[in-house]
Amino acid sequence: MGVLHDYFRAPDAATALRAMEVLGGPLAPDGNGRPGFDGVGTKGIDPDVVLGELVALIRDVPWTTDVIGDELVWPSPDEVPRNAEEARALPPDAPWATGPWLFELDESARDTLAELDDDRYSEIAVAWGGPRNSPTSVPSTPNTWSSSSPS
Repeated sequence: MGVLHDYFRAPDAATALRAMEVLGGPLAPDGNGRPGFDGVGTKGIDPDVVLGELVALIRDVPWTTDVIGDELVWPSPDEVPRNAEEARALPPDAPWATGPWLFELDESARDTLAELDDDRYSEIAVAWGGPRNSPTSVPSTPNTWSSSSPS
């Protein structure tokens, strides 16, 4: 069990929201066998910790949970449970209980990944793929969207 993350590009929030209605998600093939959106599907590579660690490594900055800024698009930010009691009271099929969730990731994260020099790929891959004792062990165009759902 884990959380699946689809990272994909969409020109705006309305288009990204429509991607949530596609059977199989935003990366599902269309009628011509091509993915509906340019992107990649992952398991366990969440934007705040694991992808954030990668971006922090590339930038050569300490990792924090806000290295990658994101904004909740769906479910409505107005419907976020305010406390644990409200979260427990959600119906079993509530989007907050089941997913998927849609976040817009900040453009600087996209730019950091796109601008990685070819000669640093191996160095970054080894550091990012190495042992993670804790998150603090990390050394110092269109919008990008992330949708998450439990697997």
